[in-house]
Amino acid sequence: MTTPAEASPLIAVSNLKIQFGRGGSLVRAVDGVSFTVARGETLGIVGESGSGKSVTARAILRLVQTPPGRYAGGEILFEGEDLLTKSEAGMRAIRGNRISMIFQEPMTSLTPVLTVGYQIAESLRLHQKLSASEARKTAVALLQRVRIADAERRVDEYPHQLSGGMRQRAMIAMALACRPKLLVADEPTTALDVTIQAQVLALLAELRTELGMSIILITHNFGVVAEVADRVAVMYAGAVVETAPTAQIFRDPRHPYTKGLLGCIPRLEGNARRLNAIKGSIPAPGGLPTGCRFHPRCPSAMPICAAQDPPEIEITPGHMTKCWLDSQPAAEVAP
Repeated sequence: MTTPAEASPLIAVSNLKIQFGRGGSLVRAVDGVSFTVARGETLGIVGESGSGKSVTARAILRLVQTPPGRYAGGEILFEGEDLLTKSEAGMRAIRGNRISMIFQEPMTSLTPVLTVGYQIAESLRLHQKLSASEARKTAVALLQRVRIADAERRVDEYPHQLSGGMRQRAMIAMALACRPKLLVADEPTTALDVTIQAQVLALLAELRTELGMSIILITHNFGVVAEVADRVAVMYAGAVVETAPTAQIFRDPRHPYTKGLLGCIPRLEGNARRLNAIKGSIPAPGGLPTGCRFHPRCPSAMPICAAQDPPEIEITPGHMTKCWLDSQPAAEVAP
């Protein structure tokens, strides 16, 4: 029998709004984002660069610098606690402990003047109260766990002495040091070749099962999503435009933006053809269009799309989209 604690999501983000600047130059980088992640689930957040994915990820750990950033609304409920109302001291007790993050570029995220082992051990000493020798021993075990060869030697090396794949594995070891309940992975495979990318994704999936943790995976790559995610949230210009189980999003994408992203994926089967491309570019956060923010690039745009922001429509249980094509009023105004 499922208990209420097990049935409730581990994290629930509701109507999150992040703004930058002030006065008339206000930029809405994240504009009403909502999603949930169940315990043990992997949610993939997909979208072009500039869609607000990384800002959303950093907001979960309250890492958006204020100023110039500002939490303008919404809530982030983690195990029932609103992270936006917690003190900085309260957040320090959560970061790296109950929630960890793998940042986009390990070379710039790891401190260059400290050894890899010291950086992994730091959170163990802070949150687990281990001695320096115990923390170092655990750091070696973590490097072994993420399959870094000769971990006893590598633990005393600096980030520049490791390859790109090793640095990413070291970042994963650091993030998992305190066995977090939620791992936020921001483009964890961007700078890696396809072989190392596949190894890192397999490692994340294996560790998720072993530790029973949830993962929020930020990526622009639908191939990565297909590999590891249970559900997908598609973001465009600071908003979520479609959410569905992974298999459903590939089988029956409903939002034109989702269809456009999937149409850009190269395919080996069938006759050779030109890749489809989404015309135009994502709007600047300070210059969002009226109505549906995708309508200037949408091949199916109707007059209502430029006038009104579409409501969220439930296609099937768990499959939500924001598009006038799937709403009743669209049929009344379509040409």
